[in-house]
Amino acid sequence: MHLFENKQLLHELGARKVKIGVASNVRVAQWEAAEIYPRPNNTMLPLGPEQVSLLRLFAPDAIAP
Repeated sequence: MHLFENKQLLHELGARKVKIGVASNVRVAQWEAAEIYPRPNNTMLPLGPEQVSLLRLFAPDAIAP
């Protein structure tokens, strides 16, 4: 799961003259910096244990209780 800060992302894309739309070209470093789950790289939205547990249910290898 990723969380992007809208203004920052638009500024970075605009600086690279990337066309903004459905399939905008976001760099790998931007994806990595925006990740909140499973690796909490982005500190804008820290997840608690219950939130992590619930997100884990969407993982491909998750087994329903």
